[in-house]
Amino acid sequence: MLEKFPAKVEPAVWWPEKTSSKRCNGKNGWSVELEEEMKEITKVLEVKDKDDYIRFGEKALKLNKGLAIAGPLLTGLGAIGSGILASSPHSSWAMVLGVMGGAMASVVNTIQHGGQVGMVFEMYRKQCWFL
Repeated sequence: MLEKFPAKVEPAVWWPEKTSSKRCNGKNGWSVELEEEMKEITKVLEVKDKDDYIRFGEKALKLNKGLAIAGPLLTGLGAIGSGILASSPHSSWAMVLGVMGGAMASVVNTIQHGGQVGMVFEMYRKQCWFL
C-alpha cells in the first residue's frame, strides 16, 4: 500500500517544455506582451513560493504516510483485542485493547480521509507545476 507514495516530493510535470519561440499564434487570445508579463510573474512566484510548496508538500507526505501505517495497525490491534476477549483470563485488558485500538483507528482514518491529507499533498505538489 505504501508504494503509492512518492519517494521524493517534486513538482508535477503537466506538459513538456516547448522549445518553439512561436508560442502565441493568436488562436488563444493572448498577446505577446501579456505572455511575457505572465512569464515574469511566474518567475517571481518561483523565487518566492516554490521552496514553501515543496516543504509543505514533504510535511503532508510524511503525515499521510504515518496515517496510512497507523490506521491498519490500530485496526489490527482492535481486532486482536476483540479476538482474545473471550479466551483470555485477562479479559479486561483485552477489552481495553479492542476498544482503544478500534477507537484510535477510527480517529486516524477520519483524519486521513476526512481531512483529505492526500489531497493536501497533491495540492502542494501540483501548485509548483507552473513555477
